[in-house]
Amino acid sequence: MRMNDMNDLPPLRFPPYDFKISRDSEKYFIFDEVRRKYVVLSPEEWVRQHLLHYFFSAELPRALMAVEKEWLIYKLRKRTDIVIFNKVGVPVMLVECKSPYVKIASRESAQALRYNLLLQCPFLLISNGIQHLYYRHNKLGTSLIATDLMAPENLRRLLAL
Repeated sequence: MRMNDMNDLPPLRFPPYDFKISRDSEKYFIFDEVRRKYVVLSPEEWVRQHLLHYFFSAELPRALMAVEKEWLIYKLRKRTDIVIFNKVGVPVMLVECKSPYVKIASRESAQALRYNLLLQCPFLLISNGIQHLYYRHNKLGTSLIATDLMAPENLRRLLAL
């Protein structure tokens, strides 16, 4: 989806954040504090940046986050939206960002679960900025544990960071 105006972006279910946004003659850009560069502002990127700022508000260290990291999954190159690592470098949460215009359904959940076959993160978060679904993953399977944005202190406690 091409954005002609910032008003093309729907309001999301996050606290307000102060973003660095710029524009050239054709596109908007938003500064990504993890990748340390401006990236094209798409609806999915709008959700990703809100999630990153939510993680910052939970005092999760930026150094423990990977954004748009490429992985080799079953001989295919795949890119995860956000992965949060613990202090020894083990992935603890896989985050899948969707456009606010995409309703989260089993297909979107299945993509995150496929990526997690390799990563084996104990927690997954799938969000379109309006719906936020948290899952716990272990040897017994994957179960939904929360359906709304967690309070920052609960997220810190959950991830033990």
